[in-house]
Amino acid sequence: MNERDIRVVFPLIIALIGTLLVVYLRSLTAALYLIATVILSYLSALGLGWLVLHHILGMEAIQGTILLYAFVFLVALGEDYNIFVISSIRDKSRRLPLRDAVKEGVGETGAVISSAGLILAGTFAVLTTMPIQMLMQIGVIVALGVLLDTFLVRPFLVPAITLMLGRRAFRPAPAASRPTDETRHAPSA
Repeated sequence: MNERDIRVVFPLIIALIGTLLVVYLRSLTAALYLIATVILSYLSALGLGWLVLHHILGMEAIQGTILLYAFVFLVALGEDYNIFVISSIRDKSRRLPLRDAVKEGVGETGAVISSAGLILAGTFAVLTTMPIQMLMQIGVIVALGVLLDTFLVRPFLVPAITLMLGRRAFRPAPAASRPTDETRHAPSA
């Protein structure tokens, strides 16, 4: 049953979130690389979670339903943070060179995302104190995933990919919403 759920739910969630990202950002490219970052973050959280659960907490296996629950939580939360960061970068890129827009966008959203990530990771970490193994496992994996997302993916990976792609990061998009490579100077008053 878990394998069937994973085969059905994972692609369904990715398709729904991808569709929402394309509609909101009006960019297939941005939607693709933002989805890739949350999937990478999810897989990293599973690996790191396994190391903690097995080597530190002495558990022999991760329960099958944890894979699905962690995926739902981490993909939804990761894309929430992605949208926040990339929207700021995209808006600033309309008036600034992309490198400056990334610097300002990440700087502007960093404190809010860091605070929210710490609070959320702490909330999930509380589940590790529960005597129910399933809750402990979901708490460890999701808390680690949120921390990875908050302190590695959002401030480093997403901006790096955006800069590597340059103006293609938001394609296809209406010309007015694409970033520029040069600074636009407004006439001074």
